[in-house]
Amino acid sequence: MKDELTISKITTEVVEVPLEQPFITHLHTVNAIHAIRVKVTLKNGMIGIGAATPNEVVTGDNIDTLKIIIEEVIAPRLIGSSLANVEPLMKQLHTVVVANGPAKAAVDIAIYDLLTQIYHVSLNHLLGGSKQSMATDYTISIGKPAEMVEQAKKTVQRGFTALKIKLGDHSIDEDVESVKQIAQAVGSDVALRLDVNQGWSYKQALQAFKMLADVNLNLDFIEQPLPANQLRDLALLRQQSTIPLMLDESVFTPADGLTGN
Repeated sequence: MKDELTISKITTEVVEVPLEQPFITHLHTVNAIHAIRVKVTLKNGMIGIGAATPNEVVTGDNIDTLKIIIEEVIAPRLIGSSLANVEPLMKQLHTVVVANGPAKAAVDIAIYDLLTQIYHVSLNHLLGGSKQSMATDYTISIGKPAEMVEQAKKTVQRGFTALKIKLGDHSIDEDVESVKQIAQAVGSDVALRLDVNQGWSYKQALQAFKMLADVNLNLDFIEQPLPANQLRDLALLRQQSTIPLMLDESVFTPADGLTGN
């Protein structure tokens, strides 16, 4: 059985999916999803599928580097390994090259897809969970205030109870006004999550946090208001604010989250 679970082939293909409307953040505008789809094939013929999207302005990857890392670095090291010994296999995947998170993630997902097939369970059960559904938010891209409000209203009408609002391209007054208008349009029962994508300075962030706290909106958190490497200022900002602060571009690994490095 062990030999039947040996990885015999890892292949990739580029996938492009046009978006119905542009996805606009402080860092970039995305008109289509460009992804790498990975297929991991076992000796017994089972196929696991994973995918990842590169992001040059956050992770430093693009489609070409993602494809090369998977095909020329990861695949040669994993082919011939067995999913019967999954722990050393996953350790090898995540240590074969420094960084390159999206490439590792695509292969990681494909391996977990295979494990769900091998054990005949859903992914959440494989990972020890019991929930059958998970609530998520919907992202409102940067735009003119009236456009953002209209998109927010339509999104809530579709059943979403949480909105992530992209900010950072306009003045603080304009950003806060957009949030206030959206909050008024969708009602206080809808949770708002603001994502600045590193778009503010420390002084701008202090101003924005105070202005938002004063209007008492249903805010879950403000995400990545400052540049990713300004960890000291981010810590000071959190100490001076009653609004929770969340980081993503500053955190690439569990160690980043624990140590702040």
